[in-house]
Amino acid sequence: MAGSGVLADRICIANNERKQELSAQYLVYCALNNKGCHGGNALSTWEGLYEYGTVPESCIPFIGHDGPCPTNCTNGLEITEEMKVRPGKYISLPWGNGTSARVQAIQTEIMTNGPVWAGFWVFGDFKPFFKNNKKGIYKLTDTKKYEGGHAVQIIGWGTEEGVDYWLAVNSWGKEFADNGIFKIRRGTNECDIEEIVAAGLLA
Repeated sequence: MAGSGVLADRICIANNERKQELSAQYLVYCALNNKGCHGGNALSTWEGLYEYGTVPESCIPFIGHDGPCPTNCTNGLEITEEMKVRPGKYISLPWGNGTSARVQAIQTEIMTNGPVWAGFWVFGDFKPFFKNNKKGIYKLTDTKKYEGGHAVQIIGWGTEEGVDYWLAVNSWGKEFADNGIFKIRRGTNECDIEEIVAAGLLA
């Protein structure tokens, strides 16, 4: 979902138009180089968007299940090539050497073209932290157990009480954190969130 969300935001910014939600479910169905509901990575996500494209969310709403690549929208309308949206090319960060250079590169990319896709590792304290502290800044507790990988949209950054953070959009619903938006410590490569960052350019 992070990939289609980033692409939708970037199209909105580039064209100065109202945002059109794009279907993550279509990518789950159709991007054969990804793993559907079992996840993917930066390269496979953006390769999938580049090769297969996606359609408006209204055409194929998200249901969270694998299945065959559809030829029609859920309302029966045929899916045509003209209906599909795809990036002109994709890019992958980090750029430069060291955490400081990566952070600056991510910030520059967001300021220039819009939100980016970021993969990171999830540990056992991640969900409980935001259940009890919806607007806090997440910092990994070293003793917590690894639970898997996840991808989100980084939309901005800030500093709060001397702690630098990234502002990110999650796909776990509006009940998670602050209406689906959370803060994670910036400049420390928290859970490797500054390690694998990618986005699609429109041309």
